[in-house]
Amino acid sequence: MSLSHAERAFRPDLNGLRAVAVVSVLLFHFKIRPFGGGFVGVDVFFVISGFLMTQIIAGGLETGRFNVLRFYLNRLARIVPALVAVAAACLIVAGLVLPPEQFAQLSNEALNAVTFRVNYFYAGDTGYFAPSAAQRWFLHCWSLAVEFQFYVVFPLLLMFAHKLSRRYGPVTLLLLIALASAMWSYLQTGSNPVAAFYLLPARAWEFALGGLVLYLPEPAHAVRKTLAATGLALIMAASIFLNEQLIYPSWLAGVPVMGAVILILARSNFGALTNIVAQYLGTVSYSLYLWHWPILTISHFFGLGDSSLQTAVLVLLTFVMAHFSNRLIETPFRDAFRRLTINRTVPLTLAILSLVGACLTINASAGLPERMQQSTAELLQRSNYHGQFRDGTCFLRPEQSFSEFAKECFEPSPGSAKPKMVI
Repeated sequence: MSLSHAERAFRPDLNGLRAVAVVSVLLFHFKIRPFGGGFVGVDVFFVISGFLMTQIIAGGLETGRFNVLRFYLNRLARIVPALVAVAAACLIVAGLVLPPEQFAQLSNEALNAVTFRVNYFYAGDTGYFAPSAAQRWFLHCWSLAVEFQFYVVFPLLLMFAHKLSRRYGPVTLLLLIALASAMWSYLQTGSNPVAAFYLLPARAWEFALGGLVLYLPEPAHAVRKTLAATGLALIMAASIFLNEQLIYPSWLAGVPVMGAVILILARSNFGALTNIVAQYLGTVSYSLYLWHWPILTISHFFGLGDSSLQTAVLVLLTFVMAHFSNRLIETPFRDAFRRLTINRTVPLTLAILSLVGACLTINASAGLPERMQQSTAELLQRSNYHGQFRDGTCFLRPEQSFSEFAKECFEPSPGSAKPKMVI
């Protein structure tokens, strides 16, 4: 394989594909119809990461310039600074409004988020009385954890495969990962859907297919725009016609994944991806993804976000936070780590250690109960009972019908196939 300079250069179509992915997720989470399957944007991100990481690692191995430590530091510089800022902001807000028990729980989630194991935390905490999604301020960080776990393991595997065979090793490795992971994902979706959704083994095939694009022949220029339009249509179809009631990922994830693969393969200047709006959205996509979910969950805590006007304000706030997060945090740290020195690592190291220390302190003190009077803490705890009992799914509102009672709200009675429920 030979990687030209052009292949390593910035690709506007990939930046536009990031925009498609993040907008899909935002439309889904902000409940803007008809994008009930906008969660597939995460799958698109995984395919993009697989392609780019394979390009970086394989290209470096071919030229003999790949440094695994430098690779890890670059990934940290790309992901961690903005994540630490979001986590710190969440802890500050939580410290002002959450009762001790919930504050301790949130700090534990924050700690798992910044140490990139929150996907395992959520996969193991899905019982009936587990907090609802609206109480999980770091729920969206599960995908970051999956990506980072991929970043840790994949370079080592690719280095080993390259050493075995420079010509066939990387492709063989990617094919094996894709086949094994896709099979495991399909089987686990039926028997353990939570693990299939949250854990890397069930998602690795998406990264691997992205990496395999690097080894496919380039399409003819005459068909590139057609391919790009086809790929975009597949992603949009998945965003519109899939929904969270379906068992996922299963084979359904193949629709947005193949759409992303086709788009990356096309290498087209397709206007829907390369226009100025798509380029801006792609540039701030990571910060958009990081900030949108905490803004949603905090607004839910205060009973906001039910009207169209409130949703519009929350979307605007998300874009404002993402813009400044990209300009003031993401870009400076990324540039600093390109010219790495000890002094440049100190601020980020101190920020990480401070955040971890704060999370450990909050946990050890059971949520810093001295922050508020006991009567205030009890009032806050009681006022939030709707969220604890899955308001709108298991705890139905007066205007809802019984048909809206979610399946996961039933539990089988001991020794019986009949369901039980509490009224």
